[in-house]
Amino acid sequence: MPETSSLASSLNPSPAPSAASPSPRRGRALAVSAACLVALLTVGNFTARPALDSYLSGRVAAAIRQALPGLDKNASIATGDDLILQLLHGRIDSIGIDASRLDLPVRADTASTLSVCDVHAELTGVSASDPHRASSARATGLIDWRGANDLVTTADINPKDVTVDVVRPGTDTDPGSARASGVGYGSAFEIVFEPRVTADGGLGITVTSAKADGVEVPIDGPNSEGGRILALLGIPISGVEITPDQLPHGLRVSKVMVTADGLKISLAGSDVTMSE
Repeated sequence: MPETSSLASSLNPSPAPSAASPSPRRGRALAVSAACLVALLTVGNFTARPALDSYLSGRVAAAIRQALPGLDKNASIATGDDLILQLLHGRIDSIGIDASRLDLPVRADTASTLSVCDVHAELTGVSASDPHRASSARATGLIDWRGANDLVTTADINPKDVTVDVVRPGTDTDPGSARASGVGYGSAFEIVFEPRVTADGGLGITVTSAKADGVEVPIDGPNSEGGRILALLGIPISGVEITPDQLPHGLRVSKVMVTADGLKISLAGSDVTMSE
């Protein structure tokens, strides 16, 4: 084939190869293959790979949102670099979540959800397959005073009629206490409550004192005067408790503190199941 011989000569003008040397056609094929490989690596690193990483990041974010349906729609969900390689190994090294709000589907007596604001969470070792599990999880957030009121009472009281102020700010060793004041059923009330981390890693809120129309009332038991007043206001005499089984499996409350803006809460856990 004269045309082929001419092209071969232009690519390799040296004398005809010996039997042990590669043929001109084979040399051209190797050259073309090498050029294609370089092109693919170049395009993959600078064009295709970032696009694929972006697509996969979106799929991971969608899976997290499905696992946490109470997550704010504008939440930021970030993954680390080399997501393709991580998914090939079946787990994601780390996922960071920043959200203005997260509604946890707890089922305490006084609330069907626990609304946590200003959420920051770090998940590590998240499995790529469903159910999605994280080898470890740490999160912080804030239960604002309206959310705290929802936990403390089931009474149909307009939140605008209730004010909350700090009695004792929380510290690393003391959760602190707060006071809720308002009007319910024609009477002015005032209750002081304290949050706490329960022994099994739940969240407890206990009323420690109460006043009705400015008069201190005892809360020694459900049949006491204070107990009856609290019952009228929808406040359990034994306090409110959110148990760990009402949180995502494996997640526990590690700290709670009274602040000027609400209850600052920290959660941590291992082998945490993100799916419901």
